[in-house]
Amino acid sequence: MIKAVFDTNTYISGIFWRGAPRKAIELARSGTVELYISEDILLELEGVLKRKFGIGGEKIKMIAINILATAKLVEVKRNIDAVKADPSDNKVLACALECGARYLVSGDRHLLELERYSGIQILKASRFIGAIEKEGRG
Repeated sequence: MIKAVFDTNTYISGIFWRGAPRKAIELARSGTVELYISEDILLELEGVLKRKFGIGGEKIKMIAINILATAKLVEVKRNIDAVKADPSDNKVLACALECGARYLVSGDRHLLELERYSGIQILKASRFIGAIEKEGRG
């Protein structure tokens, strides 16, 4: 099974708009991809939904339940210091390392600039979908 971790921005884009991030989430829902998330990513997502989108507690709770119905919650036991320009991005890398993910899907330029970290490929959602489709054919 292909293991992946999605950054907060992938979830936000997938929730509110059509396009590659939503399709990436649908790949996880269909079981094509095994999705993982950490408490830190979930908390960041909840904070962004509240601050930037004005979404209230009950709706945020439903979004979190929906995500956890698809993604496996990972307890992250390590700290990563790979992204100096935006240390908050390190929590996503830590989650990906902890679960042994092959892919980290993000729209964040600090993460995308790494391209790869400890064997984890860091891709935008559109490139991730292409890679998954290619694996399915191969």
